[in-house]
Amino acid sequence: MMKVGALLLIAVSVWVAGLVVASAGSADDLRTQALISTNGSGRLLANNGAAPWVWEACTPDRSSCKPFGRGREIETRGAPPGTVFLVKSQGTTGLSPEWRGRLTPVGKPTADGVIRANEFVSPIPGRWVGGWMGEFSELQLSACVTAGGQECTTLTDPHYVRSCSADASFSLDEKFAGSYLRVADRRVGATLPIRPAFAVTSPFGGEVWKQTRNTAVAMLGQIATPSQPYPGECGPPPPGNALIDAQGHALVDCQGGCRTVLVASKNGHQAQVSRTLPLRSALLVTPPAELRLASRTIKTRLGAGRVRFVVKINGDTAAQRFVLIR
Repeated sequence: MMKVGALLLIAVSVWVAGLVVASAGSADDLRTQALISTNGSGRLLANNGAAPWVWEACTPDRSSCKPFGRGREIETRGAPPGTVFLVKSQGTTGLSPEWRGRLTPVGKPTADGVIRANEFVSPIPGRWVGGWMGEFSELQLSACVTAGGQECTTLTDPHYVRSCSADASFSLDEKFAGSYLRVADRRVGATLPIRPAFAVTSPFGGEVWKQTRNTAVAMLGQIATPSQPYPGECGPPPPGNALIDAQGHALVDCQGGCRTVLVASKNGHQAQVSRTLPLRSALLVTPPAELRLASRTIKTRLGAGRVRFVVKINGDTAAQRFVLIR
Protein backbone atom coordinates (compact mmCIF):
# COMPACT_ATOMS: atom_id res chain seq x y z
CA MET A 1 0.00 0.00 0.00
CA MET A 2 1.06 3.60 -0.57
CA LYS A 3 1.76 5.52 2.62
CA VAL A 4 1.70 9.21 3.37
CA GLY A 5 5.21 10.62 3.42
CA ALA A 6 6.99 13.89 3.82
CA LEU A 7 7.89 16.22 1.01
CA LEU A 8 11.22 15.32 -0.57
CA LEU A 9 12.93 18.20 -2.32
CA ILE A 10 15.23 17.00 -5.08
CA ALA A 11 16.42 20.28 -6.54
CA VAL A 12 14.82 23.48 -5.32
CA SER A 13 16.87 25.62 -7.64
CA VAL A 14 16.16 23.62 -10.80
CA TRP A 15 13.28 24.79 -12.97
CA VAL A 16 11.52 22.75 -15.61
CA ALA A 17 10.85 24.77 -18.74
CA GLY A 18 7.50 24.27 -20.41
CA LEU A 19 7.11 23.58 -24.09
CA VAL A 20 7.59 26.76 -26.06
CA VAL A 21 6.02 27.92 -29.28
CA ALA A 22 8.65 29.30 -31.62
CA SER A 23 7.76 31.97 -34.14
CA ALA A 24 5.99 30.53 -37.14
CA GLY A 25 6.65 31.08 -40.82
CA SER A 26 10.13 32.61 -40.48
CA ALA A 27 13.65 31.99 -39.16
CA ASP A 28 13.12 34.45 -36.29
CA ASP A 29 13.62 33.14 -32.78
CA LEU A 30 11.48 35.21 -30.41
CA ARG A 31 9.71 32.54 -28.35
CA THR A 32 6.39 32.91 -26.56
CA GLN A 33 4.32 31.06 -23.98
CA ALA A 34 0.55 30.92 -24.46
CA LEU A 35 -1.14 30.33 -21.08
CA ILE A 36 -4.62 30.43 -19.54
CA SER A 37 -5.64 32.46 -16.47
CA THR A 38 -8.10 31.23 -13.85
CA ASN A 39 -10.73 33.60 -15.29
CA GLY A 40 -10.53 31.91 -18.70
CA SER A 41 -8.66 34.68 -20.48
CA GLY A 42 -5.38 34.11 -22.27
CA ARG A 43 -1.91 35.33 -21.31
CA LEU A 44 1.12 35.69 -23.53
CA LEU A 45 4.69 35.88 -22.31
CA ALA A 46 7.77 36.63 -24.39
CA ASN A 47 10.47 34.22 -23.22
CA ASN A 48 13.41 36.12 -24.67
CA GLY A 49 14.30 39.32 -26.43
CA ALA A 50 14.55 42.74 -24.78
CA ALA A 51 12.35 45.76 -24.23
CA PRO A 52 10.42 47.12 -25.91
CA TRP A 53 8.18 44.14 -26.80
CA VAL A 54 5.46 45.28 -29.21
CA TRP A 55 2.39 43.08 -29.86
CA GLU A 56 -0.02 43.05 -32.79
CA ALA A 57 -3.32 41.19 -33.16
CA CYS A 58 -3.54 39.51 -36.56
CA THR A 59 -5.83 37.35 -38.64
CA PRO A 60 -4.63 33.70 -38.80
CA ASP A 61 -3.06 34.23 -42.24
CA ARG A 62 -1.40 37.46 -40.99
CA SER A 63 -2.91 39.40 -43.88
CA SER A 64 -4.20 42.03 -41.44
CA CYS A 65 -2.57 43.11 -38.16
CA LYS A 66 -3.40 45.87 -35.68
CA PRO A 67 -1.43 47.22 -32.68
CA PHE A 68 -2.52 45.42 -29.52
CA GLY A 69 -0.16 46.06 -26.62
CA ARG A 70 3.34 46.53 -25.27
CA GLY A 71 5.39 44.76 -22.60
CA ARG A 72 6.86 41.33 -21.98
CA GLU A 73 3.46 39.93 -20.88
CA ILE A 74 -0.02 40.76 -22.17
CA GLU A 75 -3.57 39.45 -21.81
CA THR A 76 -5.91 38.56 -24.68
CA ARG A 77 -8.80 40.60 -23.26
CA GLY A 78 -10.56 42.42 -26.11
CA ALA A 79 -9.19 40.23 -28.90
CA PRO A 80 -11.83 38.42 -30.99
CA PRO A 81 -11.77 34.64 -31.55
CA GLY A 82 -9.55 33.71 -34.46
CA THR A 83 -6.72 36.04 -33.49
CA VAL A 84 -3.00 35.25 -33.57
CA PHE A 85 -0.56 37.58 -31.81
CA LEU A 86 2.66 38.80 -33.38
CA VAL A 87 5.36 40.09 -31.02
CA LYS A 88 8.41 42.08 -32.11
CA SER A 89 11.62 42.83 -30.22
CA GLN A 90 14.86 44.24 -31.62
CA GLY A 91 14.36 42.88 -35.11
CA THR A 92 13.07 39.44 -34.08
CA THR A 93 9.46 38.28 -34.16
CA GLY A 94 7.37 35.53 -32.61
CA LEU A 95 3.88 34.24 -33.31
CA SER A 96 1.34 32.80 -30.90
CA PRO A 97 -1.11 29.95 -31.51
CA GLU A 98 -4.63 30.96 -32.53
CA TRP A 99 -6.77 32.43 -29.75
CA ARG A 100 -10.33 31.06 -29.90
CA GLY A 101 -12.02 33.22 -27.29
CA ARG A 102 -12.60 33.02 -23.56
CA LEU A 103 -12.24 29.47 -22.27
CA THR A 104 -15.51 27.80 -21.27
CA PRO A 105 -16.16 24.20 -20.08
CA VAL A 106 -18.98 22.45 -21.98
CA GLY A 107 -18.57 18.88 -20.68
CA LYS A 108 -17.44 17.63 -17.28
CA PRO A 109 -14.38 15.43 -16.79
CA THR A 110 -14.86 11.79 -15.82
CA ALA A 111 -12.83 8.63 -15.23
CA ASP A 112 -12.36 5.31 -16.96
CA GLY A 113 -12.50 2.25 -14.70
CA VAL A 114 -14.36 0.89 -11.67
CA ILE A 115 -14.98 3.20 -8.70
CA ARG A 116 -14.13 0.60 -6.09
CA ALA A 117 -11.23 0.27 -3.69
CA ASN A 118 -8.40 -1.91 -5.07
CA GLU A 119 -9.53 -1.19 -8.64
CA PHE A 120 -7.91 1.02 -11.28
CA VAL A 121 -9.16 4.33 -12.67
CA SER A 122 -7.83 6.85 -15.20
CA PRO A 123 -8.96 10.50 -15.21
CA ILE A 124 -10.55 11.57 -18.49
CA PRO A 125 -10.70 15.27 -19.50
CA GLY A 126 -13.88 17.22 -20.07
CA ARG A 127 -14.78 19.21 -23.17
CA TRP A 128 -14.01 22.88 -23.69
CA VAL A 129 -14.61 25.70 -26.15
CA GLY A 130 -12.39 28.72 -26.60
CA GLY A 131 -8.84 29.04 -25.31
CA TRP A 132 -5.73 28.44 -27.41
CA MET A 133 -5.49 26.09 -30.35
CA GLY A 134 -3.60 22.99 -29.20
CA GLU A 135 -4.15 23.43 -25.47
CA PHE A 136 -2.95 21.09 -22.73
CA SER A 137 -4.91 19.88 -19.69
CA GLU A 138 -3.70 18.60 -16.34
CA LEU A 139 -5.80 16.03 -14.48
CA GLN A 140 -6.24 15.28 -10.78
CA LEU A 141 -8.05 12.61 -8.75
CA SER A 142 -9.12 13.17 -5.14
CA ALA A 143 -11.14 11.35 -2.47
CA CYS A 144 -13.65 13.47 -0.53
CA VAL A 145 -15.48 12.89 2.74
CA THR A 146 -18.79 14.20 1.37
CA ALA A 147 -20.66 13.72 -1.90
CA GLY A 148 -20.54 17.49 -2.38
CA GLY A 149 -16.74 17.51 -2.50
CA GLN A 150 -15.76 18.70 0.98
CA GLU A 151 -12.65 17.60 2.93
CA CYS A 152 -10.80 16.08 -0.03
CA THR A 153 -7.43 14.33 -0.20
CA THR A 154 -5.47 14.18 -3.44
CA LEU A 155 -4.90 10.72 -4.91
CA THR A 156 -2.57 11.90 -7.68
CA ASP A 157 0.34 14.31 -7.87
CA PRO A 158 2.50 15.07 -10.93
CA HIS A 159 5.54 15.31 -8.63
CA TYR A 160 5.01 11.80 -7.25
CA VAL A 161 7.20 9.37 -9.19
CA ARG A 162 5.52 6.00 -9.62
CA SER A 163 7.40 2.80 -10.32
CA CYS A 164 5.55 2.16 -13.57
CA SER A 165 4.88 3.56 -17.00
CA ALA A 166 3.76 7.20 -17.07
CA ASP A 167 0.49 6.28 -18.82
CA ALA A 168 -0.61 3.71 -16.20
CA SER A 169 -3.96 4.07 -14.44
CA PHE A 170 -4.21 4.59 -10.67
CA SER A 171 -5.32 2.15 -8.00
CA LEU A 172 -7.86 3.33 -5.42
CA ASP A 173 -6.36 2.64 -2.00
CA GLU A 174 -8.77 0.74 0.27
CA LYS A 175 -8.27 3.35 3.01
CA PHE A 176 -10.53 5.59 0.88
CA ALA A 177 -13.44 3.12 0.65
CA GLY A 178 -16.62 5.04 1.45
CA SER A 179 -15.15 8.34 0.26
CA TYR A 180 -16.33 10.06 -2.91
CA LEU A 181 -14.15 10.19 -6.03
CA ARG A 182 -13.53 13.67 -7.44
CA VAL A 183 -11.86 14.48 -10.76
CA ALA A 184 -10.52 17.88 -11.86
CA ASP A 185 -9.43 18.98 -15.33
CA ARG A 186 -7.28 22.13 -15.43
CA ARG A 187 -6.46 23.81 -18.74
CA VAL A 188 -3.02 25.41 -18.75
CA GLY A 189 -2.72 26.79 -22.29
CA ALA A 190 -0.87 25.82 -25.43
CA THR A 191 2.47 25.77 -23.61
CA LEU A 192 3.25 24.24 -20.24
CA PRO A 193 4.15 26.70 -17.48
CA ILE A 194 7.64 26.81 -16.00
CA ARG A 195 7.70 24.90 -12.73
CA PRO A 196 10.11 24.02 -9.92
CA ALA A 197 11.53 20.50 -10.14
CA PHE A 198 10.93 18.44 -7.02
CA ALA A 199 9.42 15.13 -5.98
CA VAL A 200 7.08 14.00 -3.20
CA THR A 201 7.07 10.63 -1.49
CA SER A 202 3.27 10.29 -1.61
CA PRO A 203 0.46 11.53 -3.85
CA PHE A 204 -1.77 12.14 -0.81
CA GLY A 205 -2.25 15.53 0.82
CA GLY A 206 -1.42 17.91 -2.02
CA GLU A 207 -3.36 20.98 -3.10
CA VAL A 208 -6.89 20.11 -4.24
CA TRP A 209 -7.67 22.21 -7.30
CA LYS A 210 -10.66 24.52 -6.92
CA GLN A 211 -13.23 24.93 -9.67
CA THR A 212 -12.49 28.04 -11.71
CA ARG A 213 -13.02 29.20 -15.28
CA ASN A 214 -10.03 27.09 -16.38
CA THR A 215 -10.62 24.13 -14.00
CA ALA A 216 -13.64 21.83 -14.36
CA VAL A 217 -14.61 19.53 -11.48
CA ALA A 218 -16.94 16.52 -11.23
CA MET A 219 -17.97 14.16 -8.42
CA LEU A 220 -18.06 10.61 -9.78
CA GLY A 221 -19.63 8.62 -6.95
CA GLN A 222 -18.76 6.76 -3.78
CA ILE A 223 -15.71 4.48 -3.70
CA ALA A 224 -17.12 1.01 -2.99
CA THR A 225 -15.59 -1.47 -0.55
CA PRO A 226 -12.96 -3.73 -2.14
CA SER A 227 -13.83 -7.09 -3.67
CA GLN A 228 -10.24 -8.18 -4.30
CA PRO A 229 -6.80 -7.82 -2.67
CA TYR A 230 -4.57 -4.85 -3.38
CA PRO A 231 -3.66 -5.17 -7.11
CA GLY A 232 -0.55 -3.00 -7.10
CA GLU A 233 -0.02 0.67 -7.70
CA CYS A 234 -0.32 0.81 -11.49
CA GLY A 235 -2.89 -0.47 -13.94
CA PRO A 236 -3.37 -0.38 -17.73
CA PRO A 237 -3.93 2.88 -19.61
CA PRO A 238 -7.43 3.61 -20.92
CA PRO A 239 -8.15 2.47 -24.46
CA GLY A 240 -7.49 4.87 -27.31
CA ASN A 241 -10.36 6.75 -28.91
CA ALA A 242 -11.00 8.63 -32.14
CA LEU A 243 -13.62 10.65 -33.94
CA ILE A 244 -14.14 11.67 -37.57
CA ASP A 245 -15.72 15.00 -38.48
CA ALA A 246 -18.00 15.90 -41.39
CA GLN A 247 -14.97 16.63 -43.63
CA GLY A 248 -13.36 13.24 -43.00
CA HIS A 249 -10.67 14.59 -40.67
CA ALA A 250 -9.79 12.38 -37.69
CA LEU A 251 -8.82 13.30 -34.13
CA VAL A 252 -7.06 10.52 -32.22
CA ASP A 253 -6.05 10.16 -28.58
CA CYS A 254 -4.15 7.15 -27.24
CA GLN A 255 -2.49 7.73 -23.90
CA GLY A 256 -0.30 4.64 -24.07
CA GLY A 257 1.16 5.49 -27.47
CA CYS A 258 -0.09 3.82 -30.63
CA ARG A 259 0.07 3.41 -34.38
CA THR A 260 -3.00 5.03 -35.93
CA VAL A 261 -4.21 5.02 -39.54
CA LEU A 262 -6.96 6.96 -41.34
CA VAL A 263 -8.27 5.03 -44.35
CA ALA A 264 -10.67 6.40 -46.97
CA SER A 265 -12.26 3.85 -49.33
CA LYS A 266 -14.77 3.75 -52.18
CA ASN A 267 -15.54 1.02 -54.71
CA GLY A 268 -12.46 -1.03 -53.82
CA HIS A 269 -10.03 1.90 -53.96
CA GLN A 270 -8.23 3.32 -50.93
CA ALA A 271 -6.19 6.25 -49.70
CA GLN A 272 -4.63 6.42 -46.27
CA VAL A 273 -2.40 8.36 -43.91
CA SER A 274 -0.76 7.09 -40.71
CA ARG A 275 1.02 8.40 -37.62
CA THR A 276 2.83 6.90 -34.65
CA LEU A 277 1.80 8.68 -31.45
CA PRO A 278 4.07 8.75 -28.38
CA LEU A 279 3.20 7.63 -24.86
CA ARG A 280 2.03 10.44 -22.57
CA SER A 281 1.54 10.92 -18.83
CA ALA A 282 -1.79 9.85 -17.32
CA LEU A 283 -2.04 13.30 -15.69
CA LEU A 284 -1.22 15.39 -18.77
CA VAL A 285 -3.62 15.65 -21.69
CA THR A 286 -1.91 16.62 -24.90
CA PRO A 287 -3.93 17.92 -27.85
CA PRO A 288 -5.39 15.05 -29.90
CA ALA A 289 -3.47 14.08 -33.01
CA GLU A 290 -5.07 15.10 -36.29
CA LEU A 291 -5.02 12.91 -39.37
CA ARG A 292 -6.36 14.19 -42.66
CA LEU A 293 -6.13 13.30 -46.30
CA ALA A 294 -5.80 16.13 -48.77
CA SER A 295 -9.04 16.65 -50.67
CA ARG A 296 -7.07 16.53 -53.92
CA THR A 297 -5.74 13.07 -52.99
CA ILE A 298 -9.24 11.81 -52.19
CA LYS A 299 -10.74 13.10 -55.41
CA THR A 300 -7.84 11.80 -57.52
CA ARG A 301 -7.86 8.29 -56.06
CA LEU A 302 -11.50 7.83 -55.11
CA GLY A 303 -13.51 10.42 -56.98
CA ALA A 304 -16.51 12.36 -55.69
CA GLY A 305 -19.38 10.68 -53.91
CA ARG A 306 -19.95 8.78 -50.66
CA VAL A 307 -16.59 7.81 -49.13
CA ARG A 308 -16.10 5.58 -46.08
CA PHE A 309 -13.54 6.83 -43.56
CA VAL A 310 -12.12 4.49 -40.89
CA VAL A 311 -9.67 5.18 -38.06
CA LYS A 312 -7.66 2.22 -36.77
CA ILE A 313 -5.63 2.26 -33.55
CA ASN A 314 -3.04 -0.50 -33.37
CA GLY A 315 -4.95 -2.37 -36.08
CA ASP A 316 -8.38 -2.17 -34.41
CA THR A 317 -11.22 0.00 -35.74
CA ALA A 318 -11.79 2.96 -33.39
CA ALA A 319 -14.17 5.10 -35.49
CA GLN A 320 -15.84 5.10 -38.88
CA ARG A 321 -18.05 7.47 -40.84
CA PHE A 322 -19.38 8.01 -44.35
CA VAL A 323 -18.64 11.45 -45.81
CA LEU A 324 -20.05 12.92 -49.01
CA ILE A 325 -17.16 14.24 -51.11
CA ARG A 326 -18.21 16.85 -53.66
